[in-house]
Amino acid sequence: MVILSLLAVAAIVGAFVLLGRPAFGAGLLTFCLFTRLPEIAESRFHVPTITVPLAIAVGVLGVSAAAKRGYAPTAVPLTLVLLGTRAAVMLLGWPAALNQAEVMPAVLEFVRDGAVIVGLVAAVCTPGALKSAVYGVITAGLLLGGIACLQFARGDYHNTYMELAKAPLVGVVGTTQGNRAAGPLGDPNFFAQSMVVVVALALERAFREPRRLLRTLALVTVGVGSITVLLTLSRGGLIALAAVLVVGVAWFRSWAAVGVMALAAIVAVPVFAPSGFFARLDELGQLRGGTTAVDDPAVLGRFSEMRSAYDMFVDHPLVGIGTNGFPAAYPEYASRLGVENDANDRNAHSLFLQQAAETGAIGLVQLGAVLALMWVAVRRTARRADPVSASIAEGLTVACFGFLTAGLFLHLAYPRLFWCLVGLCLASRQTILTHEEDPAGTAGPSDKTSSTGRWALAERIG
Repeated sequence: MVILSLLAVAAIVGAFVLLGRPAFGAGLLTFCLFTRLPEIAESRFHVPTITVPLAIAVGVLGVSAAAKRGYAPTAVPLTLVLLGTRAAVMLLGWPAALNQAEVMPAVLEFVRDGAVIVGLVAAVCTPGALKSAVYGVITAGLLLGGIACLQFARGDYHNTYMELAKAPLVGVVGTTQGNRAAGPLGDPNFFAQSMVVVVALALERAFREPRRLLRTLALVTVGVGSITVLLTLSRGGLIALAAVLVVGVAWFRSWAAVGVMALAAIVAVPVFAPSGFFARLDELGQLRGGTTAVDDPAVLGRFSEMRSAYDMFVDHPLVGIGTNGFPAAYPEYASRLGVENDANDRNAHSLFLQQAAETGAIGLVQLGAVLALMWVAVRRTARRADPVSASIAEGLTVACFGFLTAGLFLHLAYPRLFWCLVGLCLASRQTILTHEEDPAGTAGPSDKTSSTGRWALAERIG
């Protein structure tokens, strides 16, 4: 009852904050999406989840506040089109689906997620809302990463910290078992993927944030988030993290950070790397000799799953085998390969291969269109928006790169996180008005002609 009372108080305070500063609503929504607090409250306390109502409320408040200053949620129609075409692709494969019972529940869940994403896009109409949304992700990552690091330091893996730090005892390499940080998602690999997104967004703010306190917060999040990825023991997550750090540093042109990060990695990896970390990396090196040189069942399983997904696509090239049909079809395809003995229900462990297997060429074309429109949106924002929004758009580009790099080894088990990135990228275009016009009349001549003035204008609006 005490916890419920605290949650009620937090809800009341949050309502006052939203009414007084609607831009904070976007940050609150992204914080909830990454921490899954509404879902945790539903499972632990049997209270209805507030994610969809919160998204609607935040979206309405954001649009209302932005309209008074001349802004409009111009990205909402495009978001609806992309969500609608994805739902249509899922339904298109229903008649020929190998497991038709899985299609409609997946579509209904996607519709609920879509409502959340539309609310997020509607809420992010101003530079302040975009910045708030990004800091919502960063704060969530710092919270989850901090708890995971604390759990590792104390070794109390039995304590899930109200389900924010799950750490299941699973196979690490061969027959060796160990605890892997899994956060609120419960799966180490997908938790690592989400933390890679956090690190990418925090990296941009660590380099570009003008306020010292927020810059320090972002820098700490980069460190904590990177350590958390190590604690997941996710090989795909580690590859994505390395890619994000290299690309991010190069993109943001902070070469002085290269030496600092290299030194930090040399110190942090031996200290924070869990037992079995280097053994798992060694298994990747064995792939140079082919699958016959690998004795790790997990690596062999990944090969079997990816090859099976490719074979499914070849057999059903147009509309695929149906949404969520891979687990049911996998045992038959795995038996053809003879790679592994245990042909239990699996997933392709590749976003692109599983999309190809389940939705066919039509699904791949739709996914490609989504990615292309995301790229166009963030690049246009980076060229034409105010400096803060333009820089955040670059951070979103690196975050998407990290997510998709991890997606080479992971399927889309949590579509809401992917579509959250889609929504933020599309919504970033709505901030361009700040640089091209000043409907609120807050900018003087110097604000529109000088770099310093543009930063000042963005900070006042934010």
